[in-house]
Amino acid sequence: MPAGASQLCKLIIGLASGKGFRPIVTVRRDDQIAALKALGAAHVLNEKAPDFKAALREVVKAEQPRIFLDAVT
Repeated sequence: MPAGASQLCKLIIGLASGKGFRPIVTVRRDDQIAALKALGAAHVLNEKAPDFKAALREVVKAEQPRIFLDAVT
């Protein structure tokens, strides 16, 4: 989910993790990562990190997500 630190994403993270889903979330700042993991995000990736694309590929390959939610558009 992009915009992982938005209020909508925080709500979805809590609901999804409570139902056994493993949310993969993207943010733009490292200081948001710990709080989102505490809410139940399985993976929080910083879009601005130099290895973002490789990290995202690795997480998607490992988790094989079937649902994508875009809280931005």
